[in-house]
Amino acid sequence: LEGRVRAHLAEWFGEGAVGGWEHLATYRIPYAQPVQTPPNKAGFEKDVDLGAGIVLCGDHRGTSTLNGAIESGRRAAATVLERLGVE
Repeated sequence: LEGRVRAHLAEWFGEGAVGGWEHLATYRIPYAQPVQTPPNKAGFEKDVDLGAGIVLCGDHRGTSTLNGAIESGRRAAATVLERLGVE
């Protein structure tokens, strides 16, 4: 794993920079993300607009990943802007 990560980072920062970096630790965290086994017939994306002025965001509104959290934030912001009449 360390070798693959170093190779990938070397593509970004150059071998000269990465070669001098010290690997401190690797942590394997079981169950860090909930099971999201495909196919998911219900879909991962949940509505961010709950009505009554409540708009939610977070990874629980999409895939349980950082990308899912960011995407739900974008959807929530778009919902709020739409409600405020801002384009």
